[in-house]
Amino acid sequence: QIVRSGDVSHDPRYTQTYPGLNSGLYVPMKSGMRVIGVVSIESEQPNAFSEADERLVTTLAAQAASALENARLFEETRQSVAELEILHNIAITQAGAADENSLIERLTVLIGESLYPDNFGFLLMSKDGDFLLPHSSYRGVTVEKISAKIPLQGSVAGRVVVSGMGKSVHVGGKIAATLSSTGTPAFFMHPAESSHGDLGMI
Repeated sequence: QIVRSGDVSHDPRYTQTYPGLNSGLYVPMKSGMRVIGVVSIESEQPNAFSEADERLVTTLAAQAASALENARLFEETRQSVAELEILHNIAITQAGAADENSLIERLTVLIGESLYPDNFGFLLMSKDGDFLLPHSSYRGVTVEKISAKIPLQGSVAGRVVVSGMGKSVHVGGKIAATLSSTGTPAFFMHPAESSHGDLGMI
């Protein structure tokens, strides 16, 4: 709700942000029923804001909220288009790869350059199923900086677990499906669902 106070020092809801302030006008920015921010105006003068100020700031807050929501929707659309393009390129890469090693190398370049330029790669199961080994195409982490053998202790032996949140869920699911189609058992697990029983798959 809108708060207009001529003496904020006596308002129990007020948290001092700067000494000497007396008046405050606080108008929520709403997108539908959701509050996405607050327009805050303060003054050292007591009773500095009128009903006319409140109406003006309410209009400004609504316009600002609309602009921010439009910017958010535009960014989501841009990201969705980019991810669909990545999924399409993954499908093309899968069809053109001669073997598993070639597929992993191409996927590392594609996904690494598109989504995770600093650090991305695949860890593969050792033949005995006891360790994960970084593939030679791993980006951003050299063999000297990553353990040559990551012990599994029998947890996910024989399978690859792909994980991701948000927009990367679709890409992660596609990666798991691609690996499974080439003979490497793999599945996708959402980290937020792991504590609700999905962790049992591992």
